[in-house]
Amino acid sequence: MPYSERGDLPSKPGIYYVGNDDCPVTYVGLTRNLKNRHAYHHRQAQFEEMKCAVIRYRNLSDEMLQASKKLERNLIRLEKQAIQFYKPPLNGTPVPGKTVSIICGTGLLVQHR
Repeated sequence: MPYSERGDLPSKPGIYYVGNDDCPVTYVGLTRNLKNRHAYHHRQAQFEEMKCAVIRYRNLSDEMLQASKKLERNLIRLEKQAIQFYKPPLNGTPVPGKTVSIICGTGLLVQHR
């Protein structure tokens, strides 16, 4: 969904991916509540500055939530796997305040403030 429509995210735990056509996975994160997390995300300004930013997510079904006693540990594991796989350029960088130049997995130079 477009990042501008993040208010429509479900209030469920999950892994989320923010990016655009130039760099499909710019950031990976996890949360116990997708909707609340993106109401005041610490990188919200960076996401809003991205041209045509989108947010994709995977949330757990109610059945999975009831069955999982170790939800946080599982989400952290899934987040780490996604970061290792996608190598998103914003993960591990300083939070906004300075202009940061990053090279996306496609080799494209992307600048964020």
